[in-house]
Amino acid sequence: QVAVAEVNFPSWVKMINAIYPRALQMTVKPKHMMVAFPLVTTLLCVSRKDFFAQHWLSFVDTCYQKFNKDKYTRLMALGCVSRLTWTYLFRCTESTAITFKKLDTIIKTLFPSYRRATNPTDLPLDHFILITYYALMR
Repeated sequence: QVAVAEVNFPSWVKMINAIYPRALQMTVKPKHMMVAFPLVTTLLCVSRKDFFAQHWLSFVDTCYQKFNKDKYTRLMALGCVSRLTWTYLFRCTESTAITFKKLDTIIKTLFPSYRRATNPTDLPLDHFILITYYALMR
């Protein structure tokens, strides 16, 4: 089930606005990274559409930077990208051209045209399959 109603309860909006900046600061610290990335992803996914639209691409770029870390960090970052992609495709309504442009950057990063392998290479294909499925379903 997809949430079709916008979550605009004032207390919910206050909570997101209070937690998001601190959680985003936690992503910089290596000892908090494995908890902070899923937390920021969840906060973005349950936030209002305009808040999500404003912040999700910059956080996806931050996730891309973690693709050169250890295997567990790469898997966590790819999971975050997968969840954010789903939320963008099924909650945000933008024109087809804008959606295609944003999806194109994600697809080109994960499936580089100059290589036969995915990026990052040594991870299970589950999240790659999900992102492809989401893109094709939209």
